[in-house]
Amino acid sequence: MRTLNLAIFYGNNLGTQILVSEISRRLGAQGHRLCFVHSVRRSLPGNAFEATWPEVQWLVLFPERDLYPHLDQQSLQSGARAWSPRQLAEHLGGAYTTVTRSEINSPALKQFLAQNKVDLGLSIRFPFRFRSETMAYFREGPASGRPFWNLHSAILPDYPGYAPMRWVMHHREPSASFTLHEIRAELDRGAIIDVRPQPVDYALDMASNLLALLPAAADMAVEAVGAWTRGVPVRTQANSAAAQKMYCKRLGEADRARMQRSGLKFVDVNRIKAACLQHFSRPDTVHFSELEALLAKKSAAGNFTDQFFTAP
Repeated sequence: MRTLNLAIFYGNNLGTQILVSEISRRLGAQGHRLCFVHSVRRSLPGNAFEATWPEVQWLVLFPERDLYPHLDQQSLQSGARAWSPRQLAEHLGGAYTTVTRSEINSPALKQFLAQNKVDLGLSIRFPFRFRSETMAYFREGPASGRPFWNLHSAILPDYPGYAPMRWVMHHREPSASFTLHEIRAELDRGAIIDVRPQPVDYALDMASNLLALLPAAADMAVEAVGAWTRGVPVRTQANSAAAQKMYCKRLGEADRARMQRSGLKFVDVNRIKAACLQHFSRPDTVHFSELEALLAKKSAAGNFTDQFFTAP
């Protein structure tokens, strides 16, 4: 099996970092050379009210402001299952760059891809839209092409758009999955490569159900890369716009209030804390104790307590 130069584009969400770490670890172990393109924001996510929601606090703001800086100050945990963005590149020896929304389609990013001789791009819950400059790098590849794929966190074509898991659970869908698909100019419309549905557990919160999808999502990506490197054609199926149930927009206050009234649970803090310890550290180490203390401090801050966040 030949080895490739792979570019991993990814966002800041806690689950995203766990997924990126797992995929990168497995691809690196196969001998592929990785480089990383990590998104950074210039402002808070969405609107100010969104930043107060516990799932945003724990899945987005806590990793950015507390978890990743904390990990960067500690020694690298080689036996861990996930690392901060910078430590991930350090651990796997890959080039690392950050981009804002205005930089993702810049000539500088295209040059970064060219300098690292990228053969295949994999986007993992990347929050910025790819346009002409970046898309051109993959279109202008050799005769065999440069694949450019995305892992979308819901089943396509039914649930395209932003952070769809809340909408999936609000509509009481029986199953959920990530979808691996080709990237095209139209958002979430590229041909579907793989989808692996599994039951949604409505006794659990949204974040826990999403985390449960990560192992299958990692398998989809790693197996598709493996097939490509062996010269096996990657089979695809149509991503029909006509079949879409809805485009998942960014939630407004009224949307989230409606979901609360329906009984949707957003985040179980104890489960989030356990996932952080399980993936980013190792038991019986000082590193583990210090991360445990950071999580306890976060729980005690503000109005966030260790419980399901549901409607009053």
